Amino acid sequence: MDHPEAYVEVADRHLRQGEPLSAYNALQPGLERWPGHTRLRQLQALALARSGDVERANALLDALAREGTDDAETLGMLARTHKDLALRAADSQRVPHLQSAFDLYDRAYQAARGRGEREAAGYTGINAAAMAALSGDLSRARRIAGEVDGLCRATAANDYWSAATLGEAALIQGDNAAAREHYQRAKDLAGRSYGDLGSTRRQARLLEAHLGMDGSASAILALPPVLAFTGHMIDRRDRMAPRFPDEHGPAVEAVVRARLAALSPAAVYGSAACGADLICLEAASELGCETHVVLPFPPAAFREASVDYAGAD
Repeated sequence: MDHPEAYVEVADRHLRQGEPLSAYNALQPGLERWPGHTRLRQLQALALARSGDVERANALLDALAREGTDDAETLGMLARTHKDLALRAADSQRVPHLQSAFDLYDRAYQAARGRGEREAAGYTGINAAAMAALSGDLSRARRIAGEVDGLCRATAANDYWSAATLGEAALIQGDNAAAREHYQRAKDLAGRSYGDLGSTRRQARLLEAHLGMDGSASAILALPPVLAFTGHMIDRRDRMAPRFPDEHGPAVEAVVRARLAALSPAAVYGSAACGADLICLEAASELGCETHVVLPFPPAAFREASVDYAGAD
């Protein structure tokens, strides 16, 4: 790839799908060629934060901000790491991190509003409102949430983040019915962007627990399961005691297809031996699931040992 934007596109896709480690790995060649590229550095930090390495993400974003990059995206991501650190911290250390998160989000929010950047103002504003709510300042939280609600409705955007932001604004303002309606709309718009859904659901559950709400709004954002599969290979012709004779393939296939259709997983992980593995992979692929093949040894040797003996069909 000859342009940094190509690496940005690949990393963005992995993050939307909920695969931050893949996003991080995809970014490394781009960062080696363009180490100062702002968006590559932002996405590297976001991938680290979503992978659980919040301290390192915080350090990377703090360095970016100290260099003078104070756009809403950088400040918002930095604030997010302070929020995550607050949730991990002991009670005595939680308040400073929550305050840092609020200050950063609010600074970016006020700047974005002043520049008329509605999308950036919506993103940073709703997070400022959430941090105020988690800090116990519900009056301020609801005031900002009301402002953000007005901004989102004024743009009339028919996209995921507008719907998700309206849902969170309603939640903070105590309107559970409206929150459920907006979150359902967000889920319908999300498609297979499970990373985005997961982030929204996590924030909603956090607010519901803090505000004493019943959890029905975040439940709408529930994610489909991820499955791991394994099973027997087709019997070799010289096997003495039958275990998975070839003629049982259609019956096993029917059961696997029915089970996968009922579960409707986001993704399946497994090997690719003849028999149960290939049956599951084919059924999942036809359902539109992501399929991830993990082989125990090199592909050519695996095919010889675990696939070819069963025949071309």
